Amino acid sequence: VRRLQMFILHSKNIYYHIDFRMVFNMKKITIYANKSLLSLFAFAFLGISAFFPAMLGYFIIVFPKTSDKILCGVFILVFWVIAFAMSYVFLPKAGAKIIISKEQIELKRPFKGSDFHPWSFYTNCDKGYYLYYGMPSYYIVLSNFKLRTDELSHINRMEMSDRCIRIKYNKKNYDALMKMLPPKLAVSLENQFKDIKA
Repeated sequence: VRRLQMFILHSKNIYYHIDFRMVFNMKKITIYANKSLLSLFAFAFLGISAFFPAMLGYFIIVFPKTSDKILCGVFILVFWVIAFAMSYVFLPKAGAKIIISKEQIELKRPFKGSDFHPWSFYTNCDKGYYLYYGMPSYYIVLSNFKLRTDELSHINRMEMSDRCIRIKYNKKNYDALMKMLPPKLAVSLENQFKDIKA
């Protein structure tokens, strides 16, 4: 790496100086949008993955007729299709991963790919929530547009996108964002959650 500290790249008679120390030392932090929901989904999927083959084996032993085995196989296949369809719908929300640095933010969602934006793309940092059994569940919301009060109070209904990123609030996620956010958004985040205890 030391030998690559400085390169001179020539293109169309213009010389660009690239400091590779900045590239290699760029600190990044990974945040999961909702780690508890992702863990719950993973356990449920693993449970289904183990249950269906076991059930198929049971039916093969109990029902000796070939027609019964085929019917059971079709039945289990339908459930697998439903399970994968649910994965396609819910994983982009539950499995969203945010990678942040001082320069930019990257949103990775299963089946959706990655979106990169500089911090200047986001103009608002808000406190969103929704009621879960009467108790508020708080989210840090980064967006490039102004969300209405009713949208912030039902933040679970908002689609996760690169224009509106919602991150489950906890002390770890809050501290990580405070380290990387530009000053304006950091002040907004601090003011929004100063009355919330993790």
